[in-house]
Amino acid sequence: WYQRRVREMWEAKEILIAPVDLIKMAIDQKKKRFISHPFNQQIINGRWFGDLANRMFLGQLMVALEFIVSPFLVLPLFFKFLFFDNCKGTPVMRSSFGRLLKMKFTPCLCFATDVMNYIMFLTVLTCVCLMEQDSNKYTVWEWLLYACVLCRVSIELDNMVEQGWRIYFANAWNYVDIFDFGTVDHGGR
Repeated sequence: WYQRRVREMWEAKEILIAPVDLIKMAIDQKKKRFISHPFNQQIINGRWFGDLANRMFLGQLMVALEFIVSPFLVLPLFFKFLFFDNCKGTPVMRSSFGRLLKMKFTPCLCFATDVMNYIMFLTVLTCVCLMEQDSNKYTVWEWLLYACVLCRVSIELDNMVEQGWRIYFANAWNYVDIFDFGTVDHGGR
């Protein structure tokens, strides 16, 4: 009985996510009753949280630690894949490098990265605004501000390419972002 029930649930999940993503279509069409079903909520949580969805506190803490040190791990794990795992015939997504990339592109962690990036941008902007400007030389804070602006502009360009320019400009918040970064970029010295 349990095996039949598990098989039915697995088949239902396959129907909901492939080849036409019925859950995404239901979200786009605002079908709240369909989306609110616990089975669909479990699939949506799995997409949003990735590997974090079914972990207890200690497991989430380990993922958070791995996320924090991941900028230092990307290059060594890439070389490990290139020189060792690739020679063994290990596919990219089954290697430790692929697992790290999969973790880095989990939507909730992408959101956390974006929030931290924006907070850093606002902190640097505040420091630059409160500084006294004595000379025509650029300070470290000003260079850091320009780097933050370039990072945010590249993120917005990436979003525009990913979504398409019509969908991108249909969202009013994107105009606010463009105005903010354009003002900071041209409002410098």
